[in-house]
Parts: sequence; structure tokens; C-alpha cells
Amino acid sequence: MRSQFAEFYKLTDNDLSAIEQNAVIAFDASFLLDLYRYSEPTAKKMFSVLEGLQNQIWLPHQCALEFHRNRLSVLGSLRSKHAELLSSVSKDGEALMKTIEAGCLKHPLLDAQRIMRPLRDALARVEERIRSVSEKHPKATLVLEDDPIWQRVERTFSGKIGPEYSEQELKKHEEDARTRFSKGIPPGFSDQKKDKPYGDYILWRQLLDICKERQRPAFFVTSDVKPDWWLEHRGQKHGALPELRKEFRIETGQEFHLYETTHFTQIYGPRFKVAPEQPIGEIRRIRDERTNNARVEHVIAPGRATELDRYIRNLLGHSPLPKHDIGIDQAQLARFLGYEKGIDLTRLRELQQLVDQQLRPDAEQMRKFMESEQARTDKLRLAAEQFRSFEEQLGSYRVPEDATKAHKDQ
Repeated sequence: MRSQFAEFYKLTDNDLSAIEQNAVIAFDASFLLDLYRYSEPTAKKMFSVLEGLQNQIWLPHQCALEFHRNRLSVLGSLRSKHAELLSSVSKDGEALMKTIEAGCLKHPLLDAQRIMRPLRDALARVEERIRSVSEKHPKATLVLEDDPIWQRVERTFSGKIGPEYSEQELKKHEEDARTRFSKGIPPGFSDQKKDKPYGDYILWRQLLDICKERQRPAFFVTSDVKPDWWLEHRGQKHGALPELRKEFRIETGQEFHLYETTHFTQIYGPRFKVAPEQPIGEIRRIRDERTNNARVEHVIAPGRATELDRYIRNLLGHSPLPKHDIGIDQAQLARFLGYEKGIDLTRLRELQQLVDQQLRPDAEQMRKFMESEQARTDKLRLAAEQFRSFEEQLGSYRVPEDATKAHKDQ
């Protein structure tokens, strides 16, 4: 039976050991772009692993293309986070000092300036440290010498990038992708709403091509955890989808194995004197942040942003929230996001920001809007406290229809 349905049987450690020496180890763009998101020590450790695998690593042309296409946006996003943090430290510090000053006025023995002096000095040191780190981070530029991460990626994968498809070949594969997507055939159908939806299928074809030509198995390393690549059951991943493994074996006669970045680091890190426990926590945090953002972005597909914006504004308008609203609003929001449980305060705030970005594309207007909406934070915190207290009731609590109607009439 196993020989007929091999794609449903997980490769054992012995199986992987038997094929890994001959395997092509390929990486997708998300793996490379995450090198910008890691701390400097973690990025260095990841490069050490890549350089130790020089005889096996390979990059599909599509993955290299997507790395170059998205590099500037990733850098821009990271630098904006530095600015946001600096602004928050400054505003919160000023608010704290005003609170201290107001409190000192109520007591004749308290010298506000003397009390606030060490706090002001500490805040200045924190702000200087943030600026210093921001200046060291790679700049959003097309000058290779200004970006040490880009330089090292260039050096590591020199001569290890697959060929580009001709325009005719690309057109044919895109037509094939459209047909496959309509039938739910992986990979790539999760990207159908993107402006460039065929990237995953193109890289899949390029991976098939190289392994068929070289008659070698493939280990594909990705930081993405999309359902058109991974077999998942009850929140646990069980490797590549059987459909992908079967297609790969039919096309190439070889095995296909999928590695998520954390697992790849755990397996290969120790071989090149990289203790995996050091970078694993950071890698997982970056992965989880991306996964949550991807889920939220899926919710606010075109046509739903206005609806969600109206809904969240209504939700945040209740302070405090009536009890029966918690059941209705939390459950509705959970359905919007596709979660079995309600989201936490951070995700709710992320959702609001993403909705605002879609409805207000102008960056300066977006910044002013978010500043004017700062007062919402207190309402969110209050709402989150009540959400937590009622979270366990979501599965069983139902609002009487007359109560729901009465609330809507209000």
C-alpha cells in the first residue's frame, strides 16, 4: 500500500538522511527577506548555515526576482517601525513627566525638576539608542554597497540561481496556473487575490525543472505557512501537501520535502556550530507576526474594508461595552478573522490600522489620522479587559433575538 500512496507517508529521519546529501536545497523569497527582519546575530548565524551548504543551495529565478521586487518595501517598513517607536517613547515620556509634575504640585516637599531630571536623561539615552540602531540598519537604496544583507545574499547565491523563463514559457505557465487555481490544485491558489498571483506556481515549475534535469530530490525551505503548500491538521503541520509530493515524484522520479525556517535551523544549525535555540525564538516570532498579518489582510480583501471599518468604529464606540454586545461583537469579529476564539487587543489594533491603510492610502493623511485617533487606545484596553472576562462564554452564549433587535434599534 505504501508504494502506491507514498505521498501520504511522512519521510522518516532515516529517509531524509539517505537523500539529503544529494538533495537540491532551495529557498523562497520569504526566507531571504526575513534576513532583514532578524537581529544582526541571528542573520549572521543564518548566513553561516547557508555558506556551509554551498554545494547544495539553489535559488529558483522566481524567488530571486521576488526578493529584489520586495526588498525595498521590507526595508521601508522596518525603518518606519523605528520612527514609530521613537515617536511613542517621546510622547509617552512627555506624558509621564507631565503626570509627575502635576503630582508634585500637590506636595510642597516634592521637587518636580529634581525628580524628573534622571527620567529625562534616561529617555534621551533611549531615543539616542533607537536613532543609532536605525542609522545602522540597511537603507532603502539600490546601491549594493549600502546594504550588507544584500551584499551577502549576492555573494552566497552567486552562480546558484536558476534560469529565467522566456516570455512564451511564462505565458504558458501562467495559463496552466489559472487552470490549476480554478480546480484548487496547489501550489499558488492562496495568492489568487494578489496583483501577481502566479509566483508560487512559477517557482514550483522551476524547482521541478532543475530536479528533473539533475535527477536530484529537493528540500524547499520557506518562511511561509500557507495552506497551498503545507498539510495541516488541527493546527499542526505534517509536511508538504500529498498532491505536491505526488506531482514531484511523477515529474522527476525524486522526493520532495518541505522545511519551515525554524525546523531547517534546528536540523542544520548544529552542523555548522550554530546553536539552534539562540535564533529559534526570534525566527518564530517573525513567522507568527507574518502569519497573523496575512490572515488579517485576507479579511480586508477589496470590498470588505469599508464594512470592517464601520464595524470596528461601532465596536470601539461603546465604553463600557454592554454585556450582550460582547457576545455579538466578539463572535462577529472572530468570524471575520477566521478564528475559533476572539482576537486579542494587539490584533484588533493591527486590523484597524490595516483597514485605515486601505481606506486612506496617503501616508501623511494616514499618520495624521492615527495621531488624532490616539484616544482610542484607552477604549481598546477597556474593551480587551471585558473581552478576556467573557472569552470562555463565546462558544455557548447566545443573545436573545429581542435583545439583539432592541440593541440595533438604539
